Parts: sequence; structure tokens; C-alpha cells
Amino acid sequence: DIERAAKVALNAVTQAKAELTKRGNEAEELAPKAKQVATDMIAKYTSRMESVSEKLSEHSNLRRDYEQVLKAEAEFGELAGRLARIEVECEKAMKAAEPLAVALEVNPDDLEASSVREPERVLTGAQAVLTPSMQMISSRLTGLKGGIRSKLEELQERMVASQKELDKIRRTIDETKSRAAAGPILKEAISKVASVPGTLHALLESEKPFLTGDERMPPDEAEELLRDMDAAAKKAATELDEARTFIEQRAVDAGRLAVGAASSAILELDRAKRQITEGLGSVRRFQAATAKRRRTFFVVAIRDKADQAEASIQKARALQPRLLQGVKIGPDGEATALSREARTVESESSELVAACVRELEERAHLVSADCGDPGALQSTSDVARTRVRVTYLQEDLTNFRRILGTYEEKLDVERSLQEVSKNLAEIEAGGGGRAVG
Repeated sequence: DIERAAKVALNAVTQAKAELTKRGNEAEELAPKAKQVATDMIAKYTSRMESVSEKLSEHSNLRRDYEQVLKAEAEFGELAGRLARIEVECEKAMKAAEPLAVALEVNPDDLEASSVREPERVLTGAQAVLTPSMQMISSRLTGLKGGIRSKLEELQERMVASQKELDKIRRTIDETKSRAAAGPILKEAISKVASVPGTLHALLESEKPFLTGDERMPPDEAEELLRDMDAAAKKAATELDEARTFIEQRAVDAGRLAVGAASSAILELDRAKRQITEGLGSVRRFQAATAKRRRTFFVVAIRDKADQAEASIQKARALQPRLLQGVKIGPDGEATALSREARTVESESSELVAACVRELEERAHLVSADCGDPGALQSTSDVARTRVRVTYLQEDLTNFRRILGTYEEKLDVERSLQEVSKNLAEIEAGGGGRAVG
């Protein structure tokens, strides 16, 4: 009856509004004063009609509201029972998660993944009951009126409080899982960092012969040791690069953990990465020192070979005046001895100069100015001066060979003349004896 009366009243209000709209349009054609009076009157009645409409709207769905109240009252007992069960389950979950919270504060590094199984099981059960109950209360509160609404809102507040407790437990469980997952990651990182001192020690061992021995050892022996140092440095750089890549990958994995565990794990991984980066810096410095030592040995070795070649060329220069004096074959074989001595000096000089040229061609790249080492510039200058010396030595050797060749040709001619003279003398002596007979 109430809904029927409300509908009749609403129809009357609708007709009255239509009539007011019609009269308002007619008032637009009146004289200004009459128009103003009519407009004010129509606005007054329109406001009253709006107020009446609002009051009638409260009674238009009275039956639906009444049915909602009855349904909510019928379900209130069920929801209250659910809430009591939820609060009990929340209490169980809190007690189960309490050891985890204590462990996170006291000794988080010793947490294991198995320790979260029971708290997580209790939490899952409580959440399975709480979620649909909250959804049911939210749906029942929509459009609900009367005293039952305040009762359901009280239940809703208690459920929200329970949800907050469960969220707190969930964060504790997630943090525990992350801490447990971070443990193996950090152990692997520590094992990678632990290998850095051994890797760097291998570099020192390869350099030990230079540190404890003679820095002016033979170049061939030094080159063999330097090759061992290069191999050790290359191996160390490879191992450290692999370790750094491994740490970077584990840092990405740690970033997926819960915030607390992720921050501490990433901090430890960053510290490990810095140690490995410092190790790579040591390897690069070792490689630079090896290149410098190789360059120094090369410069010293080529200079020593040039000195030896120059000493031999000095011998050749000392023989040149005697070779240029001409050929005088005496009974003591002085000319032959001089030729033999000069040929020995020429052979020795040729070998030494050829060794210098070969050394310069094979190892000049070690002191290239564009090799990236500022110290290479000085070595390049030293090698350039040595190269000029070797060029002069080659010219002196060529000149000596020419003088020696001329001397040997003259010596051969002189020997041939002596042989002819000897034969003529024998013939003459033989002819005189027959004449006497």
C-alpha cells in the first residue's frame, strides 16, 4: 500500500513539474514585472516539488529495502560465526609466524625454507575463509538501511583488522622465504670472491723469477717467463670476468626477493662485485707491468746486440788500413793470415748485424707508440736510435766486404803471378843445365 501510494504521489509530482515547466515558458512572454513575479513563484514551487520527490524516493523501494534487512538479519549469525572462526585462525597464524619474526630479528641468515610451511598453511586457511566473508559483507551493505547496517559495519571493521594481521603475517612469511632463498645466492657469491686471492697469487708466482732473480737475464729466458706471465694474466682475467658476470646475474635474482632480504643481499653482492673489480684492476696493472718489462728487455737486448755488432765492426774497421795497403805475399804467409782474419771478422759481423735486424723486425711492435702505454714513447725513441746504429753498421759491413773482396782478388792475382814466376824460373833453370851439358 505504501509503495502504491508513493507511485501515485510521484505521478502527481511529475505532472506538477510538467505544468510548472509549461507555465514557465508562458511567463517568458509576459511584461517584465509580471514575468519576474511569475518566475519567482514557479521557482518556489519547483523547489518544493524537488523536496517532495526526495521524500517519496525513500518509499519507492520500501519492499526491496525491507527484504534486504530481513536477509541481512538472517545472515548476520552466519557472518558472526565466520568472523569468530577467522579470528581464531588469525590467532593461530600469528602464533605460528612468531618464531619466524624472532628469527628475522635475531639470526636471519640461518633461516630455512621449510620453516615457513606450517605458518603458510595456517595463513592460507584463514585467508580462504576471510576473503569470501568480506566480499559477502560488502555486497550486503550496498543499499542496506536500518539498525542491521551498523551491526554489519562492525563485523566489517573486525574483518578489516583481521586482514591487516594476515597481511602482516604474509609479509613475515615472504621475508623468511626471501632470506632463505638469499642464503644460497650469498654463499655462491662468497665462494666466487674467495677464489680472487688465489687467482692473484698465481700472478705473483709467475712474476717470482723476476722478483727474486736477475732482471738482466738472457732475453730468450726472459721471453719464456714473460709468456708464462701473459698466460697467467689472461687466465686470471677470464676467471674474474666470469665471477663478475655471475655476481651480476645473482644480483638480478636477489632483486626479485622481498624488500628486506633483497636490500641486504644486494648490499653483499655489491661488496663482492667491488672486490672482483679491484682484482681485475690488479690484473690490468700486472699486464701493463708485464708489457713494460717485456719492452725493457727488448730495448736492452737489442742495444746489447747492437753493441756486440759494433764491436765486431770496429775490428773490421781496424783491419781496413792493412787491407788497403796492398798485397805483399811474403814467405811467412802474412797476407794469407790477414785474409783469413778479415774473413773471420766479416762472418762474425754479418751474423751479429743480421741478428740485430731480425730482432728489430720481430719485436718492434712491442714498443709501438700506439700500444696504449705512455712509457712506450721513450722506448720507441731508444729503438729508433738503435735502428739508425744498425743501419750505419750495415753500411760499414758492406764497405768492409767490398774492401775485403778487392783484397782477396788482388791476393789471388798475386798468387797466380808468383806461380807463373816460379814456373818460369824452373823452366829457365832447366834450359841452362842442358846448355852446359
